[in-house]
Amino acid sequence: RDNLLRLYNLSDILLKLAAIDSGTIEMTRDRVSARDLIDDSIRNLKDYFINDPIEIPLYGNDFDLICDKKWTYEALFNVMKNGLEATEGRQIEIQLKETNLYKSIFVEDFSKGLDREMLEKVFKRFYKMDPNSKGYGIGLPMAKSVMERQNGELLYHKGKKSNAFELRFYN
Repeated sequence: RDNLLRLYNLSDILLKLAAIDSGTIEMTRDRVSARDLIDDSIRNLKDYFINDPIEIPLYGNDFDLICDKKWTYEALFNVMKNGLEATEGRQIEIQLKETNLYKSIFVEDFSKGLDREMLEKVFKRFYKMDPNSKGYGIGLPMAKSVMERQNGELLYHKGKKSNAFELRFYN
């Protein structure tokens, strides 16, 4: 059963990525509350990490995004899941930031982070930092594709004590 579920998940993810890359998917322009999108992700991440008690603080004022709700959720969920997997103790924080030019969701983790060489690799399909992880190496490439298809960006920021992936939506 576990192997069948794993195979189903892999084929589902590959089909999603292929659909995005082929250009056959039309991204909708929904008005979505950033906080609601994050709350949905947190709820599903708690189910995903059922054996690990996770709390994910959210900072910043809510704002509406104009984006494809379904695909943006996929991107956000993958980035948040990766952050939780990378951090000992399953700890991440979410920060909302709005400027005149863009709106951003920062997913901050407290892992050792990525160096320049590793950063180039994590956006390549099927690359896994930890070969023993249960992932497929598709989440970040898909998140990046989703953001770019919506005229946004997926950016990485390395700090001294934390690291963050930023999902940036231009106004």
